[in-house]
Amino acid sequence: DLYDFIVNQVNICEYNYIGDDSDNIGFIANDYEGTKVGDKIVSRNGKNDTLTYNPSNLLFATIGALQEEVRMRDEKIASLEARLAAIEEMLNNK
Repeated sequence: DLYDFIVNQVNICEYNYIGDDSDNIGFIANDYEGTKVGDKIVSRNGKNDTLTYNPSNLLFATIGALQEEVRMRDEKIASLEARLAAIEEMLNNK
């Protein structure tokens, strides 16, 4: 879930707040409210009905996605190395 959320769902964008000309980089919290992982990252402030996000939870979701990516790459590399070894063995036996 973390991998899919970070890789396929999070859209990074540039934005600025009304009345503020400084550029920001981030994501639109409304896009992720109500999603399985998004609900762990964004929350609605009941006082003024705005959405906020928890940077720590976003960081750890990103770390979890990175761990999954590394695991998948390691498995693919191991598989390709095994295939290469088998091909080399076949070529050496000819």
